[in-house]
Amino acid sequence: EERGVPLLGQVPIVQSIREGGDTGCPVAADSSVLAGAFDGIANALRQNIEYNEALQYQEGM
Repeated sequence: EERGVPLLGQVPIVQSIREGGDTGCPVAADSSVLAGAFDGIANALRQNIEYNEALQYQEGM
């Protein structure tokens, strides 16, 4: 935020995230608390994209 870039979310550093990716079973695919962290980041990213697209549309008018 100090650099004008929004923080989309935080994911704890845990071994199960790496192991899930290594085995082809990403942690984001289950219903754990960790998956919720990834969902939150994805939703924040979607909202930022929609906001930026709306700004571009308004500036083009």
